[in-house]
Amino acid sequence: MSNGHTFMREVRATDSPFPDENKAAMSRRILFTFRFHVAEQAQHSIQAITNLAALCRIHLSHHCEFEVVNVFHEPQRAPGDSVFLMPTLIKLLPMLVRCVFSTLNRTRKALLTLRLESNAQ
Repeated sequence: MSNGHTFMREVRATDSPFPDENKAAMSRRILFTFRFHVAEQAQHSIQAITNLAALCRIHLSHHCEFEVVNVFHEPQRAPGDSVFLMPTLIKLLPMLVRCVFSTLNRTRKALLTLRLESNAQ
């Protein structure tokens, strides 16, 4: 996504400032895909993105990617995903699509809600 804000770029939980880690991460299969609708740089949105990145890194072994959708820059996308509250996380893959309206600060509850508990490490 290109809207002039680095906040809005697609984010992979496997991104790392260390080239060797990035190379290793690229060899991993992506098993989980998420879309996160957020409200600009609101504190809850920033916290939610940070928590999702940690959840992916710690509990899903970096096998995930997520797209951040800023509803102020792309307002047409929220209704398309039936999103009316921010932040909203949508698990797209693996199928059974699940939605969470949260900052994801309660990790165990988030894993259970997203039906990722069996993948938790």
